Amino acid sequence: LGLTAVGLQDQVVTPLGGERIPGVDIHAQVIESLLSGKAAKRPGAMLAVELAALLAAGCLLIAFLPRLRPVPAVAAAGGLVLLIPVVGFAAFAGGTWLFDGLDIALCLVPAIAVLISSSLVEADERRRTAESQLQASREAAARLDGELGAARRIQMGLLPDPKAALAGDNRLEIAALLEPAKTVGGDYYDCFRLDENRIVIAVGDVSGKGIPASLFMSMAKTLTGALARRQDDLGAAVQEAGIELDRQNPEMLFVTAFVAVLDAGSGTLTYVCAGHDAPLLVRCGTARRLEVAEASGPPLCSLPDFPYRSSQTRLEPGDLLCFFTDGVTEASNGTAFYGGERLANFLARQEGAPADIAQALVADVRRFEEGQPPADDLTLLLARWNGPAVSGR
Repeated sequence: LGLTAVGLQDQVVTPLGGERIPGVDIHAQVIESLLSGKAAKRPGAMLAVELAALLAAGCLLIAFLPRLRPVPAVAAAGGLVLLIPVVGFAAFAGGTWLFDGLDIALCLVPAIAVLISSSLVEADERRRTAESQLQASREAAARLDGELGAARRIQMGLLPDPKAALAGDNRLEIAALLEPAKTVGGDYYDCFRLDENRIVIAVGDVSGKGIPASLFMSMAKTLTGALARRQDDLGAAVQEAGIELDRQNPEMLFVTAFVAVLDAGSGTLTYVCAGHDAPLLVRCGTARRLEVAEASGPPLCSLPDFPYRSSQTRLEPGDLLCFFTDGVTEASNGTAFYGGERLANFLARQEGAPADIAQALVADVRRFEEGQPPADDLTLLLARWNGPAVSGR
């Protein structure tokens, strides 16, 4: 029996939701628990259990929280803080054990705040470092692009303009183009006069791609052109070019080349083949490879002292010569190569100026590739001899 009047000021705030109940009700509940034998249990070892739980949770936070990114770290810490009170309520509901999970969770909050703050600071430092590295890489890439762009302009500037080389001479039409597989490449072509009638035509391909090949290409083109001007024997000129190139060749590069001298007055073509594909001769609607057996030798720099010999053939008015590198015949669509036979068939069907044929051939090669990236540099030089009677010089 007890009194519950408000005026007695016997009001107690319970832990369950802050509810205020009369003190006599608390007494009644205690007596009921004693009589029923279902009183809440808190043995002396419970404090040690709570401290062990606090220590274990703290160790888990210290071990794993710094390894996580900020958002997963907050989620993991929040889950742990909620889990411990839930364990306390489950212990009370299941066995009336008084396990103080709420105080343990509150004790973990400052440690969690420190660890997450540290994680945020480290994440910000990593972000700043990554941004700095990205900016540095962009600047390096921009510098490299600028240098490669300058190298490309220099390389393309080394290639002659056939129209300028043959200005006013209607006996011969020449068109040439070069498309590197990368920003710069190892292919080259050349076209220049030796005298009123003789014109040097050359096409070369340096092993490899990119900057090393482009540097060696510049040397090969310059040496071949200079020695062709100085030597009367074309075979000796090619041999000397190979010797000079091999003097400073630490990368062990080599050059395939086809060098020819065309007499525009007579149509006589003198040529040397240094491991290069023989050009195609288009005559009367048929295309065939030029016979180079007597004028063939290894690529330049493979056997520096090889005695190259020249050979000759006589062109007929209207004959078209197609000089090319393997960027044409070895163009691939992923399953097959463009090939020499396809090239010959295409040229046999073409009419018109060499410049138009060259553009049409490149377009046909790119269509064949079906969007595949070019595997090699592509170089074309087409020369048509119109005969000696149409000279405008």
